[in-house]
Amino acid sequence: MNSLLAITDAFTSVLELVMFGYGLARWEQLDRSRRLLTAWAGGWVMATGVMLLLSRRAGYSHMAMQLFLPLSVLLAMGALAALQRTRRNRDVFRIVGALYAVVWAVVTFTLEDLGDFSIITGPIHHLLITGAAAFTLQGAVRHAQGELLDDPAAVVSIGFILFAAPTALVQPAIPVYEGEPMLAGLLTARNLVAILGYAALIRAIGLPRMNRRRVTVAA
Repeated sequence: MNSLLAITDAFTSVLELVMFGYGLARWEQLDRSRRLLTAWAGGWVMATGVMLLLSRRAGYSHMAMQLFLPLSVLLAMGALAALQRTRRNRDVFRIVGALYAVVWAVVTFTLEDLGDFSIITGPIHHLLITGAAAFTLQGAVRHAQGELLDDPAAVVSIGFILFAAPTALVQPAIPVYEGEPMLAGLLTARNLVAILGYAALIRAIGLPRMNRRRVTVAA
């Protein structure tokens, strides 16, 4: 099972790199949401690279991943905010992302260990992205004008849900099952679902620009 976990870990890293490269190649054709999605993927590529360097020098370390969490939320919430139909919703998404960054800073440097799995800000990171993506998906379903899987808002939302929801469920269990075979199984299952999420996000980058009317709502 550990070998399968290593394979799926490596595959998720490859897909992050593919997403980043594909986004850069299509940069001129991308709207704001998918440019931020490309930046988000690039951030994960960089965090993975730094983690690998740290693991060679000081053993396996999650420091790089944990330090990237606030930027990940800001970029993901920005990508989802750009898909909203009202200015109020867009502003709320961006404010929530900024508030997470503040909470992350306080909790990380007082309660958590930067070198270990995050059991507080990590799950919050994934729950926040899951909730924002679910909200965006229900709006996309309600206003769908064609095939749902051809709607960038829907596909980006589905991709983020598949990426974030499994980790939000599994991460709190890591300290409980640490060192037990069951943990490798849980993490492998998490990776397999996340791979489907990455596939959806890569597809989203290849979709045409959105052309939809937005509504301005006073706060």
